[in-house]
Amino acid sequence: GFVISDKCPWGFWWGTAICIALCFFLKLTACAIQQYCIGGYLSKHMWVRRACGVHTPLMRAIELILKKPGLSFGKVMILCGGPDWPTSVL
Repeated sequence: GFVISDKCPWGFWWGTAICIALCFFLKLTACAIQQYCIGGYLSKHMWVRRACGVHTPLMRAIELILKKPGLSFGKVMILCGGPDWPTSVL
């Protein structure tokens, strides 16, 4: 990130904005691929569910919150700040 913002020909702040946009795009792409590939195809396999730790009390609590209908503060916090890979398998 520092290399992009430091070497940008338009200046530091444009380089910082480009770096933030690039990181945001990469994060959303990674989440979408995890949701589709891991969550969609592999979530039925027991070895994947075991590797993600969906049997632990923490992941069971996350699962209960995500299964509630509607959009709540807790659900948004899990989806934004929670673990990506295990959440995809749930």
